[in-house]
Amino acid sequence: MNRLFADTFFFFAFLNADDSAHREASTFYDAFDGQLVTTEWVLTELADGLSGLSDRQVFVDFHRALRNDPTAKIIPSSHELFAAGVELYPVGGRTPD
Repeated sequence: MNRLFADTFFFFAFLNADDSAHREASTFYDAFDGQLVTTEWVLTELADGLSGLSDRQVFVDFHRALRNDPTAKIIPSSHELFAAGVELYPVGGRTPD
């Protein structure tokens, strides 16, 4: 199965018709036949970016649709997952202590 990891950049481009990458993101996603994967952290960042009063409903509607999409997977946040990610984060060519 094909999987697409959707990050905040992708979601902003997909949701905002005025974004310079909107056309590419929409075209790609419309043709994509697989599972969209994202994280609660990505969605938190998206919610923050859409926190203006006029944009909040966009996030609420999109989040609801994503949660109800059987081809989408939202990876829940956890301290353990965050710690494992930090271990993979290079600092000056080495992993943190």
